[in-house]
Amino acid sequence: MTVIGSSGALGNALTIQLAANNPQAIIHAAARKKIAYDQPNITHVPIHYGEEESISKAAKLCCSQLAPDLVIVATGILHTNSIMPEKSLDALSASFSSGSMWWLLPEFCFVWLYRHRWSLL
Repeated sequence: MTVIGSSGALGNALTIQLAANNPQAIIHAAARKKIAYDQPNITHVPIHYGEEESISKAAKLCCSQLAPDLVIVATGILHTNSIMPEKSLDALSASFSSGSMWWLLPEFCFVWLYRHRWSLL
């Protein structure tokens, strides 16, 4: 299992809960910032979401022994001074049209690697 964005509040809580509920599983906690976890089945995986090479390395590391059966992407921002949470479909489509779809890159890398893992590893 892999949680991308494990250093954020939501990602951290999901990582801890997955590790507690699945003590036999290896939980890959992918984030720029390393968190010290008490659970022995959590492994930090360094990742920088804006760099394709970093995401590719993280995906290969997470899939090196066994393809993950679950990948959670818990990255993103709720709001900034110029970006507020979407309250309508019009606001959502406007934010998508800006071209800032970088948050989809981890999904594409992990899905692609999962489908082609036997030819790469």
